[in-house]
Amino acid sequence: MNDFMQTLRIIDENRKDEFFNKGYKKRYFFPHEIYYLPRCGPEGFFFANRMWNISNPNSLWEIILYAWGNIIDEFPEELFFDNDIVWHQEHFGKPGQIATANLIIDGDKLYTLEHVSDIVQRVYIQKKYRTRIDSCFGHWHHILLNSILNFAVENNLTHIYSPSADFLIEKFYNGKVKPKVNRKYFDRIYDRDVKMHFDAVSKDGLWVIDVKKNRYKLISPEKRKTIVKNNKKTISVFHDIEKGLGNIGVEPVLAKSADNNAAETLKNILHIEKEANLKTTYNVVGSILNEVREIIEQDGHCIAFHSYNHLISRQPVTNYICDESAIMTLISKIGYKVTFCVNLARRLLSLPPVSYQPISVIYRKVANKARMQLSLPPVINQFAECRNIDWRIKGYRHYQPEITSEVSDYDLCYYNFEWIAIDDKTPGAKPALQNRTVKIPVSCDDSEMYKQSVSYETWEKTVIDRIEQSNFTAICLHGSYTNCWLPHYSKFLEKISSLGQLKTFNEVADQVFWSHSI
Repeated sequence: MNDFMQTLRIIDENRKDEFFNKGYKKRYFFPHEIYYLPRCGPEGFFFANRMWNISNPNSLWEIILYAWGNIIDEFPEELFFDNDIVWHQEHFGKPGQIATANLIIDGDKLYTLEHVSDIVQRVYIQKKYRTRIDSCFGHWHHILLNSILNFAVENNLTHIYSPSADFLIEKFYNGKVKPKVNRKYFDRIYDRDVKMHFDAVSKDGLWVIDVKKNRYKLISPEKRKTIVKNNKKTISVFHDIEKGLGNIGVEPVLAKSADNNAAETLKNILHIEKEANLKTTYNVVGSILNEVREIIEQDGHCIAFHSYNHLISRQPVTNYICDESAIMTLISKIGYKVTFCVNLARRLLSLPPVSYQPISVIYRKVANKARMQLSLPPVINQFAECRNIDWRIKGYRHYQPEITSEVSDYDLCYYNFEWIAIDDKTPGAKPALQNRTVKIPVSCDDSEMYKQSVSYETWEKTVIDRIEQSNFTAICLHGSYTNCWLPHYSKFLEKISSLGQLKTFNEVADQVFWSHSI
C-alpha cells in the first residue's frame, strides 16, 4: 500500500483560554485531535435509516475525537484498547480515543445520531481509573459539540438537527432506556449540553441549530495534513475457518477429514503464528464462531465472519429462487432502486422520505413466499444471522467469490460491516473504499493446491512473485486444505515477512479510512 495524506484538526493546550472566553468551564477542556472520516460508524447506517429514513450510506460521516498530548500518558495504553471498555472499537489502533459521533449530510442540513464516549461511560469496569478519567474527559461532549459545529461550518451547511433525549430514546431504543444507562445521561448529553452552548430551537423532538447564528461560538481547530509513510509492502494472511461446511455435498471425504481434525489443525496454525509473533485474520463461519473464538482472540488475531452457515442453495428450479447469492443481489437492487425513485417523487411533493428496506425484510416478504409454494426451505439472511451472534465484528467474507455487486454494499453497511474480502486477481489491485465499505482484494488462494493439484513449491513461488510485483497482497489459507501447506507454514511466514509488513484486515481497513480523512 502506498504513502497517503492524512487530515486532522488540533486544538492544543495553548488554545484553552479561547474555550474559557466562549463560556466553557475549565474542567470542560482537554487538548484534542479531531478526524472527519467518510464512514458510517458503529450502527450508523442502521440508525440513520431508522431515525432519519436515510437510504444512502454515502451521506454518512463520522467524527472521531482523541485526547492529544501529555494528558494520555498517565493512563496505560492498553486501557484505550480494552474491548470491554472501548466497546465500539473506534480507536483505529491509536491510543487516546475519547468520543465519536455519526453524522448525516442531507443537502445543506446536518443530522446527528448517537454521541458516544465508551472510555468515559464504561470505565467503571476499571474502577481504579474511573476518577481520573472522569476528571480529564468527563465533559467530552462539549468538545464534541464544538467539533460538530466546525464540521457544519467547513462544509457550508446551514442547520444542524440534533435529537432530543426523548426523540433518541423513542427512535433508538423503542422508548426504553438501556439497562445501566441512566435517563439523566440522555437528558444531559442530548438536551442540557446542547442548550447550554447553542442557540437551539426545539422542533418535532429535535434541536434545530442555525449554523450562521451560532458561528461566533465556534473555536476553530487548526487543520493539519500529514504524510503517512508506507515504506514496506503490505501482506495479509487470512484463514477461512469453515470446519468442512464449505465442502458439504461436493467433497464429502474432505469435509469429514476437516471436521475430525479441525480443532487440532487450528491449534497448530495458531502455535506457528505465535512462534513467529505474527497476527493474521480468521474469517469464521458464524455458526461455529463460539467454538473457536476464545482460542483465536487470546493471541490478538483479527476475527471476521465467513457467512453464517456457508450453505449454498442448489435446488434445480431457477437461480433467482434457489441461489441465495443471486437473489440477494437481485432483491437488494430492486429494493434500493424502488426506494430511490419513491423518495425522488416524495421530495418533489415536499413529503418525508421512506426507509430503505434491507434484504432481510424483503426476503421474508417476497422470496420465501415463492420458496414456500415450491416446497423449498426458507432462505437465510447471512448478514442478519451473523449479527444475531455479534454486532461488533467489523469484517465479512462471503462463501461465493462472485457475491459483490455495487448494491450489496448497502446491506453490508446496514448490518454494520466495514470491510469485505473479495477474490480479485487483477494485477496491482489494492484495498479501496466504495459506498462506505472497504473492498479488500484477495489475489492468492491455496485451493489451487487441492483442486488443481498444484505443488506447494509452485504455489509458493506464485505467491512470492505476486508479493514482489504488488504493494498489497492478501493470501487465503483454508482450514480444509491444511495438508497442502501446514508442514511448510513456519518457513513460509518467515519468507513473506522478509518481503513486507504483515497486517490484519482490520488494520488494512483502518488505513484505508485514515487515507480518506478530510
